[in-house]
Amino acid sequence: MDKFIWKARNDKAFNGKDITPLETIHLAKSEAESWKLAQIIEKPHEEEAIVEEAVPRPPPPPIPKCTIDASWHKEDNLFGGGMILTTEDGVTTF
Repeated sequence: MDKFIWKARNDKAFNGKDITPLETIHLAKSEAESWKLAQIIEKPHEEEAIVEEAVPRPPPPPIPKCTIDASWHKEDNLFGGGMILTTEDGVTTF
């Protein structure tokens, strides 16, 4: 309310404008109500969630196990390496 009283006083002093006390009260009330309305946060409408049933999928194919080994002989600058692939049913590939 003080803000509006000072505004009315300044309008009179600097602009020669007369604002009645009743006009000041109406302006303050109107501004307060506008501010109050501006503070209301509307909640978004929540839509109903659509639940879809999971479709069963076949299991992924078995992944073979890969075993790797390597060595390095520093003095001779030699490298050796190898690997073995083993499938789920025991078949190995060198």
